[in-house]
Amino acid sequence: MDYNNVMGIEINNTGGLVNSADRVEKLIKSILKEVEGKLSLGDVRVVVKETKRPDDLKDIGGVGGYCPSGELVEISIDVNHPIFQKLWGQLVRRSLLHELHHAARRQAGIAIGESSFLECLFSEGLADHFVHDLTNIKPVWAIELNQKVADALLKKAKAIFDQPMTDKIYDTWFIEGSKELNIPRWAGYALGFKLVDDYLTQHPDTSSISLVTKPASELNI
Repeated sequence: MDYNNVMGIEINNTGGLVNSADRVEKLIKSILKEVEGKLSLGDVRVVVKETKRPDDLKDIGGVGGYCPSGELVEISIDVNHPIFQKLWGQLVRRSLLHELHHAARRQAGIAIGESSFLECLFSEGLADHFVHDLTNIKPVWAIELNQKVADALLKKAKAIFDQPMTDKIYDTWFIEGSKELNIPRWAGYALGFKLVDDYLTQHPDTSSISLVTKPASELNI
């Protein structure tokens, strides 16, 4: 990868990123250097833009990420979020590390959001473990689950492990939760983190890096 030609900044809405463009670009280039040698990652374009939906980012510090393909990572920012204004570097770094892991996995031919529910769970857990490995910080959305809740969620999840991912499953498990099904908000991230944690404990020779090219279907989860 040519790390000098991967940065793209898309400015929209109020243009509040204009004054921050240089420092954000410098940070992202340093993060791309950081993952060099860790992830098997080919060319990828990183786009940083102001969010059009700040409410979506209000509980995660004003920074969110999206990886629609192995060649594109998008980072959305609410420049007015008070936590972003204080911790912008940490938040952008953690979000970008997460999405770059997804990009590497997609480049390996693993369809994270287009295959099974299990694949999405495990891929999200791997990306969050990758962030934790490099920053020693667990993402806020990987909420703590007591054993009783975790067991109940795993039982529900196993019933649909092989189902193709849909917007409804994603919203229910990863975003909104469901009072009717007794699924808490962000449960998918928490369960994915636990699935990976359990797998790594049982297979101490593996890591979030060594598993980046392995689909969940090959791991006998």
